[in-house]
Amino acid sequence: MSFATFSGLYTLFLLCVFIALIVWVYSKRQKNKFENTGKSIFNESELKKINENDTEKSGVKK
Repeated sequence: MSFATFSGLYTLFLLCVFIALIVWVYSKRQKNKFENTGKSIFNESELKKINENDTEKSGVKK
């Protein structure tokens, strides 16, 4: 197998992986998960939990 053949097959493999990733990201099953993750930064209760955990780990008193 020559280097050119290997290079072409490797490029084809990477293209297939890229297309599979795009299909997975834009699938309907993933939409709710990504929407919830995107909106989670606006959820104050989760932010309070994160801040409480950070202060407990760092030893900072409130």
